[in-house]
Amino acid sequence: MHRWELVAGGAKKFWEARQDEVTVTVRFGRLGTAGQTHAKQLPSAEEAQAYLAKLVAEKEKKGYQRVAAEQSTPTQEDGPVILPADWRYDFLPRRGGYVPQAAVVPHADPVLEKTIADHRSAVETVLGNPDTDSSLAAEARKYLHGAATPLGAAATLTTLAHEHSYDSGRRERLRLFGDALVVRHGLPFAVQTAAECARLDVQTWTHSGGYRPAHLTFRDTYRAWSRPPLIERLRELLVMAEQREYDAAVEALAAHRTSLAQQLVVSYLVPTRTDWVDELCATAVAEASTHYDNWDLLCGALSTAEQLETVVGTERIRWAAHKEHALHALADSIGPDIAPTIARLMDLDPTSTTQNKVFLNVLTALPTDQTFDLLIERLDRKLVQPAFVELMKSHPVRTMRRLALAGTKQADGLLRDHLLLNPDLADVDMSAEERAGVERVSVDAPRLPEAPVDSLPRLLVEPPWTRERTQAKSAFVAGLEPPKRSTISWEPDEREEWASLAAHSYVANLHFNPWNMAVTRLRNWQLPSDDEIAFFLNGPAELTDELIAEWHPQAWGSADLAKRMMARYGLAAVPAMLASSGTEVHVEALHPVQDVGVARTMATLLTRRTAVRVAAIGWFARHPAYAARALVPDAVGKPGPERNLAEMALRYLVSSGYEELVMTAAREYGSAAEEAVATVLAVDPLDLLPAKIPVPGAWAAASLLPQIVLRDKQTALPTASAQHVITMLALSTKEEPYAGVPIVKELADPESLARFAWQLFERWQGADAPSKEGWALWALGWFGDDEVVRQLTPVIRAWPGNAGHAKAVVGLDVLAEIGTEVALTHLSSIAQKVPFKGLRQKAQDKIEDVAAQLGLAADQLADRLVPAFGLDDAATLDIDYGPRKFVVGFDEQLKPFVVDEDGKHRKDLPKPGARDDQELAPAEHKRFATLKKDVRTVAADQIARLELAMVTERQWTAAEFTELLVGHPLLWHIVRRLVWSTDGGLSFRVAEDRTLADVNDDTFALPDDALVEVAHPLHIGDTLVAWAELFADYEIVQPFPQLGRPTYELTQEERDSIILRRFEGVTVPVGRVLGLTKRGWQRCAPQDNGWEPGILRPRPGGGSIMVLLDPGITVGEIDRYPEQTVEEIRLSNDPDGTWHKATSLKFDALDPITASEFLADLTSLTS
Repeated sequence: MHRWELVAGGAKKFWEARQDEVTVTVRFGRLGTAGQTHAKQLPSAEEAQAYLAKLVAEKEKKGYQRVAAEQSTPTQEDGPVILPADWRYDFLPRRGGYVPQAAVVPHADPVLEKTIADHRSAVETVLGNPDTDSSLAAEARKYLHGAATPLGAAATLTTLAHEHSYDSGRRERLRLFGDALVVRHGLPFAVQTAAECARLDVQTWTHSGGYRPAHLTFRDTYRAWSRPPLIERLRELLVMAEQREYDAAVEALAAHRTSLAQQLVVSYLVPTRTDWVDELCATAVAEASTHYDNWDLLCGALSTAEQLETVVGTERIRWAAHKEHALHALADSIGPDIAPTIARLMDLDPTSTTQNKVFLNVLTALPTDQTFDLLIERLDRKLVQPAFVELMKSHPVRTMRRLALAGTKQADGLLRDHLLLNPDLADVDMSAEERAGVERVSVDAPRLPEAPVDSLPRLLVEPPWTRERTQAKSAFVAGLEPPKRSTISWEPDEREEWASLAAHSYVANLHFNPWNMAVTRLRNWQLPSDDEIAFFLNGPAELTDELIAEWHPQAWGSADLAKRMMARYGLAAVPAMLASSGTEVHVEALHPVQDVGVARTMATLLTRRTAVRVAAIGWFARHPAYAARALVPDAVGKPGPERNLAEMALRYLVSSGYEELVMTAAREYGSAAEEAVATVLAVDPLDLLPAKIPVPGAWAAASLLPQIVLRDKQTALPTASAQHVITMLALSTKEEPYAGVPIVKELADPESLARFAWQLFERWQGADAPSKEGWALWALGWFGDDEVVRQLTPVIRAWPGNAGHAKAVVGLDVLAEIGTEVALTHLSSIAQKVPFKGLRQKAQDKIEDVAAQLGLAADQLADRLVPAFGLDDAATLDIDYGPRKFVVGFDEQLKPFVVDEDGKHRKDLPKPGARDDQELAPAEHKRFATLKKDVRTVAADQIARLELAMVTERQWTAAEFTELLVGHPLLWHIVRRLVWSTDGGLSFRVAEDRTLADVNDDTFALPDDALVEVAHPLHIGDTLVAWAELFADYEIVQPFPQLGRPTYELTQEERDSIILRRFEGVTVPVGRVLGLTKRGWQRCAPQDNGWEPGILRPRPGGGSIMVLLDPGITVGEIDRYPEQTVEEIRLSNDPDGTWHKATSLKFDALDPITASEFLADLTSLTS
């Protein structure tokens, strides 16, 4: 290809083109990137040639310059480092390096003369200003009258530069001034002038910030000159100069290094004087904190790694070296020795993604042993491993050698992968130490033989995307009209529930006076989005009903607000809903509506990879017959986007079990429509492929992953077939796997498939989890098992703390998709206890979704998710080592303990010994280890759940209590250590034999219609002391404070108040405040600048108790204010603590238990 480049005005682009017969191919993009490639076919070779000529003319008109096409340089791993060609635009001229081809411009002197003449009056005004330094004014006037001195020339040029401050041609003009000085006075004079310019400035401000007329003065700092064109041009001319002239210039500059500003300019001009640069570095480090200089010039002067290392320790200077162009120039002037300094810069801020991308781009362009070692040391850092993997491809031998010598776990993993992908490397000559490293990772794992190709389905041998695809001819039926009538169908009590949903306090309380004012502002697009919603929710019907149909909402704010709007206006609100289809929160509000526009919108949303697709699925599940009738006309209509979406929607309905409804709807439009729809549905799902087949990244190579073992457990998929499985995953969406995925699940051994998926996920993580390849996470939902659940849950819990909230939310979907008892238990655990409020809420929502599908409430589902762990009726577990046997029991905290055959309690299960059964004992020991891990996950959650049930007064039916609590082999250990009560006020306990007993230890008969709850001390009443004595007599240790729980109550004055004063003014450590989050309190949502005004506790039935703190908590800097003072305590109707005095609540709105619990928490906090 022929190549053109454009480097101007901040743009750095390339354009390449070639002609092949009738085809013109172009490649274009930003320098340093692969760019995009487009091809166009013309009717003839002549027309192709003319088309190419036209394109070239257009590019050259825009300023593109023809250059030699980039050639791919053969990899020479031990040869000299060759920097990328497109970096040359950032290289600085230097003797012995890059030499520009730009001779002195002869006409520059007349340009300078004319510029002086044109601005003589303005220059005289500055020189004549009383504030101008008189010696500078005198020198400038001498120069203007023909007496040439460097200081006079500098004074004149500095004044002229000020006059051109806002001149669009200023840069080129100042470059010409450099040429003019050389033409007029010679190179030594010109560089002395530049050095003098460094200490001059035209100022127009006072030290107090006020303005005063421009005046010329001496200035020690260099803020006014940031790689100015004059100095850049003079450096070019110095680089091109004869040695004799260059030496004269250097000698002339020796006397012009009296200040830091002058040292900067002089060393930039002549970096060959490394002693001057060394001196500059030392001075710069010492004075950087008192100067506001731009340090680009300093970077341009450096030529050794020692000089760079000296200055980058100073923060003000370091930021100049962070810039991409500066790093390219430093790589050219210093060479590969720059690598350790760049690595140190990365270490200073390892979380800076943008900056570290720049650093890594430079490091990977310097592929020396030293650079490899620096990268290997940082493989655990974000972005480093993907960059290193790319480097491995071009330097395979060096990669092998350096990884073999590293010996770290991550290096060994990469080395193992590298050798698998490049088996010939094992034959390369290497040192004994390198050979030992290679052999360390080359232990051959046993592999099953590959299944014969002819025994596999075609999907895994020759999948559709590897074959030539033919477009099936679509049947077209014209003239079909979808249903014109729109209807709304409410579920029982749905409209009333939606109408009563709480709005944010601002929206709920906003009223306009007069309302007509809001109408005018709405029509003029002057209302903020919250004010718009408040107008339509709170405004008078005679105004709002007229405007709702033409309203285009800016935003909905929340799903509840959209639902309230639908409840108020019904079908009239549909146009407003559809007008804001780019958002997601309002989609559920359209669920009751049967409308063609809604059907088309939902068909579009089915293609999304977000939660909005779930909402669209909900609409299809609610209106399958209407959806089919509404979409059949589009599905058999003219080819185009609407038809494609309708076809996909109909296929979705069929896959969801509604094929008969779809065909019935098609028959309503006639036989032609029925036949056309049948043709649409007859397409093999395996052939439904996107126009562009995704290509998984190098991290997803099947050869690097465990084999996929077939169900016979005797053979495995060939590597090529396993790679096809990976492509199937890449073709899938989170909500809908590719049609071949279920086929693979049927064919493969489930445990093997789970291991394959987990290793694939871990490799995705190691590649910095590229979001566009998130299918590696979704695949765990389709292929994962209980062991995957145990490995994934800690990752999900940690993700939000590492800016991975979105991934954590998808992880919750994965747990729900796996759907086993263990998976749902871990999901429930996250919903109950995780330090990240957003993730906890998402987990609660997911649990509620699963529960709703089973017809249960979330807490009822949680009861049914507590695993039995294989415990027997005695709530114990037998462990059989063969000759030895043990029994596992549980204490009040559900911690397992072991009892041997002699009745001796052991801290732990002993490891299998030589006399134990060599097959049975290790398996039993592993079973116990898994039990401990699983029970540890469940125990704390179940104890906390029952304590919360006591505080919130949750009730179970007698049957649920007997079956799910008393009858559960694990929960039983907690249940029997608590006092329970009925809705009739009777208290009882569960005895060791699972019978019920009252406080007198007599048998208690639980009525079949009774409701049971964990008894709160306030409900136990007069028998509290007796119960405590009974538990003490039986030495029953409770899992959480119940009988000994302190109780509190509000005074009558406090109950009648809207603000609680009891704790006001008390100062407490911030750590103790945050400790309340373990008691069910939550940190308030961050306000401006990440400031949290306090903490809140949700109230049963809605709303919250809000504690305002002074000064409040700063997100990410909790120690910024180590002490917090309780400022105010109040009740809110909003779960987020928003409070308005006009709608405030008195504290008598709290039930006695909630009041006691929050008073106990705050008493403990402030005591």
